[in-house]
Amino acid sequence: MTNQYDNGPWDQAVEKLVRLTEAGQLRWQETSIPLRPLMHDFVGPVYVADVEGRRVAVYEYSFFTDNDDFGKFVDRSIRIEFVDVDGKPMWTWPVSRGRSQLLDAIRYQSVNGDSFLGSFLEQAVTR
Repeated sequence: MTNQYDNGPWDQAVEKLVRLTEAGQLRWQETSIPLRPLMHDFVGPVYVADVEGRRVAVYEYSFFTDNDDFGKFVDRSIRIEFVDVDGKPMWTWPVSRGRSQLLDAIRYQSVNGDSFLGSFLEQAVTR
């Protein structure tokens, strides 16, 4: 049985984005430009980075869904897209396994997690 999120090279591309982000070789910027009128809401900012001459956007969004067991409820998902300089979507990447890990790495980078840990852990505890 094939994993529903088995997208071969696109999974590999997302995994590489994660590695580059965690290594600090790829920097993401928060943007407030709306990507499109959506039927759902953004959860947090949209992050963009220039990768191989293309602008890539990553964001989390919430949406209503219906389920026979639970009825209507709010769910969340993460989208990766190629966008133009104005934020207009050009193409949405296939759903891939590593997108949650990528968004987590981007958010960690955006709050300077390494810098916080370094300075916080160096501080002596005094009475």
